[in-house]
Amino acid sequence: MNALDQARELLKGFKGDAYLYGNGVLKDVGKVAAKAGNKPALIYTDFPGVDAYVEGIRASVREAGLSLGAVIEGARPNAPREDLARIAQELTRANPDVILSFGGGSTIDATKAAEVLRTLGGGIDDYFGVGLVTKKLQETGKSLTPHVAIQTAASSAAHLTKYSNITDIRTGQKKLIVDEAIVPAYPIFDYTVTHTAPPALTSDGALDGIAHILEVFYGAMGKPYYNTLTQIAESGIGMVVQYLPILRKTPRDPQ
Repeated sequence: MNALDQARELLKGFKGDAYLYGNGVLKDVGKVAAKAGNKPALIYTDFPGVDAYVEGIRASVREAGLSLGAVIEGARPNAPREDLARIAQELTRANPDVILSFGGGSTIDATKAAEVLRTLGGGIDDYFGVGLVTKKLQETGKSLTPHVAIQTAASSAAHLTKYSNITDIRTGQKKLIVDEAIVPAYPIFDYTVTHTAPPALTSDGALDGIAHILEVFYGAMGKPYYNTLTQIAESGIGMVVQYLPILRKTPRDPQ
């Protein structure tokens, strides 16, 4: 089994068939959204060239028989609290039954937190910590709106994880929501979105990916899943070392 096949097997063990990834999968966003609801809203990161992607998502949603409602600008880097508050307000006005996010970790994290505020109310400080969203959901009998998280940054795993990292710009503090309830139900990553990224960003993202892998690996020491995470770490770091030099020379290499 080659490195790519091994990585695919490890991903399937982690997410099953819920994770849609590969070259060109963005065209299937509408089908995924239609599984979850009838009234989608989109939260997107603003970057050069994003309009074409937004129109592609809109077309995919239309082909699935739905109409894209609110289109909301996402969060700035590090998901400032002010952006979170704005997104939560706009989501409340839109009242979607399925939420699409398109961006890197900041927009996806802000979307996770904004839906918590929209559904459960209160302030964001009420949910920083471990398991507090789940606790409130159980107390109220409510549920969060399904989230289709479309990743655009190769170094981020926000579309796959239980974390939402929010920043207070005034104090320079980052705080985390850690809760299984906020894991996006439908993660998507179309690799072609990264093809036009600057080489420096690609390299930074790859090295950041190694840091994320090591962070999780070291945290698994002594845990029952340590052996599995050893495989994942070896696979992930090995692929970065093998493919980053190729990617820097040929950014559109399909592998």
